[in-house]
Amino acid sequence: MQAVEKHRLCAALMDISMPVLDGIEATRIIRSKFPGTKVLVLIMHTVQIFSDRAYQAGAYNLLPKDCSKNELLRAIKDCSLGK
Repeated sequence: MQAVEKHRLCAALMDISMPVLDGIEATRIIRSKFPGTKVLVLIMHTVQIFSDRAYQAGAYNLLPKDCSKNELLRAIKDCSLGK
């Protein structure tokens, strides 16, 4: 959250499971304060409700936590290009 506020990021990579503020709520806050910031969410839960909640919070895209380095880089590139 502090990095987004300090640097006005165009994209943020968010883990859905965090100890203090969960990634879904953090995504919701980022998107409400900084609507131009796209949020890529790392998710390990394959349950549809988690995906739905992440997208409802404003996630730009979801990635499995065990995605490859190439998949992550492709998602970041696609995000920066608006794909």
